[in-house]
Amino acid sequence: MFRTLKTLFDGANARAEEHVREQYSIELIEQKIREATRGLQSAKMTLASLKQRERSEARQVAELDGRIADLELRAREALAAGRENLAGEAAEAIAQLENERLIRQRTVERLETRTLRLQARSRPQTDVWSTCAKRDRRQGRAPGWGGCPWWVELDAQGGAGGRDAGGRGPGALRPVRG
Repeated sequence: MFRTLKTLFDGANARAEEHVREQYSIELIEQKIREATRGLQSAKMTLASLKQRERSEARQVAELDGRIADLELRAREALAAGRENLAGEAAEAIAQLENERLIRQRTVERLETRTLRLQARSRPQTDVWSTCAKRDRRQGRAPGWGGCPWWVELDAQGGAGGRDAGGRGPGALRPVRG
């Protein structure tokens, strides 16, 4: 009789535990969706900022090209007029502008690289995770049910709020085979 009662209590505890897990799994899915959405918004803002800075630097490179061309023309005119001191000053200014243009061109290249890296790493992972999590929530399944070909979860070191927009660091989204 005692074993039967113990079995009944164990069964009731197992059902209660399963019910609690299901209840919190939906809330967990919803929280992860919010975190993924925040991470995606953060990545979008970072991407927009990078693109804006890249365009600004490219405009400044174009302005420097124009100033260099103008100074070269004036330096040639000064040489033709026999004003070598003025041509020397122009040559120094041209050298400084060319150095600045080189630095800005390298900055544009680095920004382009970061933009491409951010686009390649951040968006696909977040979109797949978000799509799978939303579908699981609609269907009332626990995270990682197996409906997705692979599951993406948050890094054990933290939530999406602390993640690097490029998909690296604490809280980065990463694929997990399931």
